[in-house]
Amino acid sequence: MSAVGELDDAAAEYWATVKEHEELKSELPKTRLRMTAARERLARAIVTDARAGVGQKELTERSGYETRESIRRILRSAGIDPDKPTGGKQ
Repeated sequence: MSAVGELDDAAAEYWATVKEHEELKSELPKTRLRMTAARERLARAIVTDARAGVGQKELTERSGYETRESIRRILRSAGIDPDKPTGGKQ
């Protein structure tokens, strides 16, 4: 491939990527709203299961959060003391 062909291909790829970025950027606010709603739903489900006796280890594994501290923060925000057993395995 000649240098000119490389430049043409590189320019086309770059500007196509810029266009794609601009198109996707307009979707970001909607995506953030959906993500916030999904995060709130997940937190409610975690609290519900914790109140039903599911332990923090299982909540962490099933929720997809990487650490128990994320679960503990969610529980505290719902008024649940994460250091007190709720009937499930901790």
